[in-house]
Amino acid sequence: MKERKFIVDTTLRDGEQSPHVSFDRAQKLRIFSLLEQAGVPQIEAGVPASSTYEKETILEMKKIQRRAKISVWSRLHLEDVRHCIDCEPDIIHLSIPVSYMHIYTKLKKNKAWVVGQLYACIGLLQTCGAEISAGFEDASRADMSFVIAITRILSDFNVKRIRLADTVGVMLPSTCRETVETFFAYVDKGTQLGFHAHND
Repeated sequence: MKERKFIVDTTLRDGEQSPHVSFDRAQKLRIFSLLEQAGVPQIEAGVPASSTYEKETILEMKKIQRRAKISVWSRLHLEDVRHCIDCEPDIIHLSIPVSYMHIYTKLKKNKAWVVGQLYACIGLLQTCGAEISAGFEDASRADMSFVIAITRILSDFNVKRIRLADTVGVMLPSTCRETVETFFAYVDKGTQLGFHAHND
């Protein structure tokens, strides 16, 4: 069987992280409709925890949804997950910090905190009916042994969508390929492996 690849468009979420970019509701709905017309199978609609306005906009997208699956993005926090569940999306994408730089320096936490939060968030997500997608934040600078440990926890919960992120844009094509090939050797058969890159 031919290997299947598809795009997860993050314009409505990651696009707004660009300097001086902010979409109003009409613009977001227009972009969503255009992406659907273009045949994009999965659209990351936004971050529900960011505001009530964002949640209401995502709910408006659901009203005009035709073919594409709507996904929403969440930090590794129970309150963020609850905001995502309120939007009743098809997929909830849980971003998991995996590099020690992010865990210890940015978040001022430790690996035990990451693991504890992961169990709590996945437990809550399994009660809502949405598909679960997991993203490894700053995977390009992470210790692969910790990444694999988190992967095994996700496998225990039957999470079949995992996305590696080159969050700070440090990878070269060669290191990207090496990381993906190394990681892919440890994931369960049937897992959908994604990659989120930055070209800056």
